[in-house]
Amino acid sequence: MNLKICHVTSVHPAKDGRIFSKQCCSLANAGYDVTIVAPNAEDRVLNGIKIRGVYLKSNSRIYRIFVFSKLIYKKALSIDANIYQIHDPELLIIALKLKRQGKIVIFDSHEDVPGIIKSKFYIPKPFRLFISYLYSIYEKYVLKRIDAAISVTPAIVDRLATICPKAVLVTNYPIIQNNTNLNSISRVERNVCFAGNIVSDYMHHNILKALSKINNVTYFLIGEKTQYLEYLSGLEGWDKVRYYGKLPYDEVLKVYAKTSIGLAIHDYTPNAGYRHGSLGTIKIFEFMMLGIPIVCTDFTLWRNIIDKEKCGIYVDPHNTDEISRAIKTLLDNPILASEMGKNGILAVEREYNWKSQEKVLLNLYKSFNL
Repeated sequence: MNLKICHVTSVHPAKDGRIFSKQCCSLANAGYDVTIVAPNAEDRVLNGIKIRGVYLKSNSRIYRIFVFSKLIYKKALSIDANIYQIHDPELLIIALKLKRQGKIVIFDSHEDVPGIIKSKFYIPKPFRLFISYLYSIYEKYVLKRIDAAISVTPAIVDRLATICPKAVLVTNYPIIQNNTNLNSISRVERNVCFAGNIVSDYMHHNILKALSKINNVTYFLIGEKTQYLEYLSGLEGWDKVRYYGKLPYDEVLKVYAKTSIGLAIHDYTPNAGYRHGSLGTIKIFEFMMLGIPIVCTDFTLWRNIIDKEKCGIYVDPHNTDEISRAIKTLLDNPILASEMGKNGILAVEREYNWKSQEKVLLNLYKSFNL
């Protein structure tokens, strides 16, 4: 009988890119019997993976932590899997319950939770440090008693390794797709592009200010409308923007085909790993895979990749002159931009791809010797 694996989330959609498309598909392809338990998902089988939904009737954080987690646990336990992988910090409580049932339990820490708590706007400032401290204590208590922890970034893995018996780095590198190399397309037009969350963390206000200093450039902006977008529409540089709204991925690729530079300029937030950065953000690797040169934040992790692979230019996200110079350099030097794009493709094919991480994930599962 195949070993049964159950991935459990109370926050992410069942078809989440990291959980479903990467980890669960890799495990299913390796012969495991894989189930995902997720909020408000339709019960079905997709790509050989069983999806089981639990109705989430309220988005209240208190409801999710104290009520919904119990419903998630009940559904997860009914799967009777050999190994459970938990994807949300609010589900650490069910990790202990599953251990008491004799299950192998893995915690996948997508983010630096203690750090993020310190910046949560809905927590009054005087309480943030205290709540972060309490979470850290509880996380240590749980992780000492489960079997393994996973994270996307070396700094988080290093922290988890001081607590958990096994701590493993499994990054969020992209799945290499056929026919997505756009580097051979002639980019005569001067277009830069961003596709994703249109929020202030991605520094669009500074990007617009930087673009206002450059002649003959268009900013392709793809993503859902937000209040922040309305704010942007009143800023200098908005006349450079061509806003597409939210698009399916095949339509995004059509826009990328007209793109000269991909932008991944994020603020130094806790969610992004402060100045160190994170390998959980797929954006720079997606542009590299497609052969599009990058202008990105000078996070330590990203700077090391750019220096090694020569696939773009990194900038201080708060320095609009620096952002402007980087964009102008690539627009005015198409041969340099093309070389950087080609370097990105080679780097992803060699190293920064999901196949390299799939091996790490499968080796972790095999290490339990079930």
